[in-house]
Amino acid sequence: MKKHLVLIYQNIDIPFIFEEAEALEIRLTLINRPDHQSDHQSVKLPAVQRQISIDIFNEEEAINELKNLNEHDPIDGVMTLFDGAVTFTSLLAEELNLPKSGENSHIHLRDKSAMRNQFSAYDINNPQYKVIDDMSDINIIKSMKYPVVIKPKTGFSSLGVIKASNEQEAKNGIEAVQAINEQTLDYMSLNEGNSFSGIIIEEYIDGPEYVAESFVNDGETSILSIGYKGNPTGPYFEEGIYIAPAQLSQSLKEEIEVQVIRANRALGIVNGPTHTELRVGADKAPYILEVGARIGGSGVSHFIVKESTGINLAKWSLCTAIGEKVKISNINETSKCIAGNYIIPTKGHGEITKFNGIHNVLKQEETKRLLQFLNVGNFVEAYPNFSGYPGFVLTTHKNYEACVNYYKWLQNEISINYK
Repeated sequence: MKKHLVLIYQNIDIPFIFEEAEALEIRLTLINRPDHQSDHQSVKLPAVQRQISIDIFNEEEAINELKNLNEHDPIDGVMTLFDGAVTFTSLLAEELNLPKSGENSHIHLRDKSAMRNQFSAYDINNPQYKVIDDMSDINIIKSMKYPVVIKPKTGFSSLGVIKASNEQEAKNGIEAVQAINEQTLDYMSLNEGNSFSGIIIEEYIDGPEYVAESFVNDGETSILSIGYKGNPTGPYFEEGIYIAPAQLSQSLKEEIEVQVIRANRALGIVNGPTHTELRVGADKAPYILEVGARIGGSGVSHFIVKESTGINLAKWSLCTAIGEKVKISNINETSKCIAGNYIIPTKGHGEITKFNGIHNVLKQEETKRLLQFLNVGNFVEAYPNFSGYPGFVLTTHKNYEACVNYYKWLQNEISINYK
């Protein structure tokens, strides 16, 4: 019988993990969020045998329901590409005695202050930071060196990430992030009394941003790709581009690799993919901002890696999740092409009334996939709230300059009208 994998809270508009599972003849049970179930149920997806609506943040009930599934259809592996589900996925793997990324690594991955503590212990370039566990700690902003970045301790994507250039902006930012904690992130606490409230204030690293995709096999890290993500300056850090391979000096490339390898070890990751975001400071050193033990961008990192290097990241990740050994090979320094993701910017907020330029973009040979997540009638909230990305334009190019020029064209070609 085909192997059976439970895939948790996957964005069905990003197809790569479904396609690669089908190619590997893996049967998927897709776990949907309760509020998404009706939208997803009518969509036929490659490799998906069944769809179930489960609230994974009601941990005990969710694990019991999946234990029942395991009894009548044994589960060979569990997997998520959604940052908010990493903790539950690891706990479920432990309950069912299935492969997982590491021992207790999810604790450090979901709590940014725990992650920072681990980095400090392992001699990893770490932005200076302070933690606010409740609003009585707010006076620490009087001793901060500005600018700073304020974010939820356990947030994800661009949710609640705010730059503050002075004490008043910091106070306003803390209040805004606390509201997001209370309205959104407190709900995602997996254990009673272990609230996801909390705010971390970090030193702002003023420099370009990069992302490293790596794969860990029995504790050994292989760096697959390093991409460029622009130089976002805030105040809300809406993501814009991802181009790989990045144009890097050999010395910077090697230093990024050293930091990623140390970070994976510090976080206890022994098997599976990692997605690491970094910024290069004025001292020319790379500082790690975040590490995710998952394929980045709900599968976009797979596209970037596969197109630019030929390495099938999703295949390796799926095989690891069901306990099959991966043979790491064919990693070389020569890229096949330049691959990228142009993230369509919101450039406003309100109810979407029209997307402009999409049909023309689809006609261009550089466009390999256009994934649209928001549609006419959807409401986009103003930052620092995060309503999701309007869409991704996934592209390939013969050289780096061609990619940059194409993204400049996309910036003018695609727009969104609001009311």
